[in-house]
Amino acid sequence: MDSRDEVTKGMQSSFDKLNETFGKKLPQRLEITEAFFDALDKRLKAACDRLENVNSRLQYRFIAWLAVSVVAVVGTLFFLKRFIFILV
Repeated sequence: MDSRDEVTKGMQSSFDKLNETFGKKLPQRLEITEAFFDALDKRLKAACDRLENVNSRLQYRFIAWLAVSVVAVVGTLFFLKRFIFILV
């Protein structure tokens, strides 16, 4: 909570500096609240979950591709061994 308060104070001071610079009161459209940070936290967690799902799917695809490749290589070598044995 302490870091959130520091961020809120820093953003408020920046907003106040903008007010002083432009000489008029800017509309406060961005209201920093606990709900704002909670919403950001939920969105970040959802994005991380989606990335984990993509990562696990890619890992399964890689493992499947590797297994098919190994079977293909072993099958080819076995076939060549049989083929050469028949020729000799």
